[in-house]
Amino acid sequence: LVVGFVQKARLHTDLLRQFTDLERKLVGPEGEKQGTIDAVLDTALLLEVGEPPVLQVLATLCHNELVKAMGFPKEEEIKVNWLQRMLAQLFDFRAQQLRADPKPI
Repeated sequence: LVVGFVQKARLHTDLLRQFTDLERKLVGPEGEKQGTIDAVLDTALLLEVGEPPVLQVLATLCHNELVKAMGFPKEEEIKVNWLQRMLAQLFDFRAQQLRADPKPI
């Protein structure tokens, strides 16, 4: 489980620093100018290209936690089986099976 942890932690730290620098540019005195906003958005898009892909099962688990925390009914949660839950930190296992139950009309 610790294979590549240092590299991923470094990537996370670097991306956090770069996005924080972008936010400082937006908040600063030059941030209200349209040219600055466009440049920051362009840089943010370039940074997002270097991000690792989203793990859909892990994102679904986060969604379910948010549903619980906000007090929504259990029907709003997306079903995740036990094996998907166990492997969510490593890779997406059968992510195509993740579906919310259709709402009755």
